[in-house]
Amino acid sequence: FSTVNIREIIDEILSSIQFVDNFNQVKKTITIHDNISEIVTEKGLLKTILFNLIDNGIKYYNPKAEQPVLNVDIKATADGISIIVEDNGQGIQKEFQPNIFKMFYRANYVSKGSGLGLYIVKTSVAKLAGTILFESEHLKGCRFEISIPCKIVTR
Repeated sequence: FSTVNIREIIDEILSSIQFVDNFNQVKKTITIHDNISEIVTEKGLLKTILFNLIDNGIKYYNPKAEQPVLNVDIKATADGISIIVEDNGQGIQKEFQPNIFKMFYRANYVSKGSGLGLYIVKTSVAKLAGTILFESEHLKGCRFEISIPCKIVTR
């Protein structure tokens, strides 16, 4: 575990995927509340979680949405942080939702993915002793809420 700057991790992720199709179509809003500048956690796992959720939010945007958006909202909780990653993208149909965290499962058959992204997210969250909640409506978007116990370093 080390001291990690969340803003830097998100900036690195956005920089690494800036050439992905649809990147410029999606309005990205990153909000870090409560003067959180750094947290003490496993950097690789946190980066993996954020990368997969941000990447999916851009990859599976809804071209019919008036303004495709991806919002990342991070706040302090009693025992760590809450990360909400929300988009108004393609969403996931109800019948596929029970399986989205399974290895090699793809809810979107147009997908070029391996079906590992959300499995890796769930596994990474579990390794950090966190929890993940998910809700989605087809063609309306997805919302992931992750809670990670950790020490917060404020400004």
